[in-house]
Amino acid sequence: MTAAAAVHAVCRRPRRELSAWLLLALWPLAGQADPIVYGSARAALQLAQQQDAAATSVASGGSFIGIKGIEDISSGGRALWRLESAVDISGEDAGLHWRDSYLGVEGGYGQLLAGTVETPYSKLRDKLTLFADSGADSRNLLGAASGAGNLLDERARNMLQYQSPRLLDMLTGSVLYAGGNHDASTANAGGDDHRYELTSASLQLRLGPVFGGAAWQRQLLPGRAEQRGARLGASVRFALNSIGVCYEKLWAGTAGVLDHSTYALHYSRSVGDDVFGVQWLAAGEQRGQRDSGAWQLAAGYTWRLSPALAGQLLWSRLVNGRGANYGNLFLDGDPASGGAGSGTVSLLSAGMQLDF
Repeated sequence: MTAAAAVHAVCRRPRRELSAWLLLALWPLAGQADPIVYGSARAALQLAQQQDAAATSVASGGSFIGIKGIEDISSGGRALWRLESAVDISGEDAGLHWRDSYLGVEGGYGQLLAGTVETPYSKLRDKLTLFADSGADSRNLLGAASGAGNLLDERARNMLQYQSPRLLDMLTGSVLYAGGNHDASTANAGGDDHRYELTSASLQLRLGPVFGGAAWQRQLLPGRAEQRGARLGASVRFALNSIGVCYEKLWAGTAGVLDHSTYALHYSRSVGDDVFGVQWLAAGEQRGQRDSGAWQLAAGYTWRLSPALAGQLLWSRLVNGRGANYGNLFLDGDPASGGAGSGTVSLLSAGMQLDF
């Protein structure tokens, strides 16, 4: 069966079944591709302090392993597939946790994927901030709400995503729909209220050293409650330097009690193969809640030991307002709560990263 025939055969299926049926239809094509094994192994010694408590841990946030392939198809274009899972090399979590895993087709018309991926909304944040998958991750504040953790940066499961080809040699657009996303925190044994709908879209512009983008996301939760977010940002490279800014507006919670804005600003400079970066984020007060804002400042230095191996030193400090309850969501061994907590959370870490 050609890719075109496979897609045509499943387009008549109900919307909630599209992802599963497209995966099954394209699976025989994936077996024809020469697989590539890839991944990243990361380990860091972290010292965290929150108020009068401290903890030391070995963190492996961001470690993953995957296998992928591409196959030319007779009707034109290519079939592509990927299976990827997070891995905890510290040994505290022996399970597999799916990251981007999908089957799809691409050609002059663009790219169509089915499976599990990072949303267009989340991918825009990746391009506008520093220190991903570390204790200084911008997701501590971007996409997050006080006392509620991060609301908008989960990977989308059971999704269909379309990405346009590059238009006018500078514009690309993406749109994603997930009709049966799973939220274990609301699951129960007898119902379907653990499934929610997610729609995400972005438009990105690349013009020489200048990058800009806008993204929007809407999640319809059990009980028909909504969470929505909008992001807008830009970055520019000049000589050995890079500066980026990002603005986000979040609407969530009953009667909008979690509504607020968040700002991010970063600067980085390359020194040979090494990179120094500093990043500041600030979350504004939530509706009707005094002193419910927070800010985070982080600085890091990454030096290249070989083409595949790098070391990193990282420092960050997250400060809550008197009425705020943000926490370091990506910190192993949080001394207070393992997640959101009031007060100040400081982090110092030294680690290495091997990519293959």
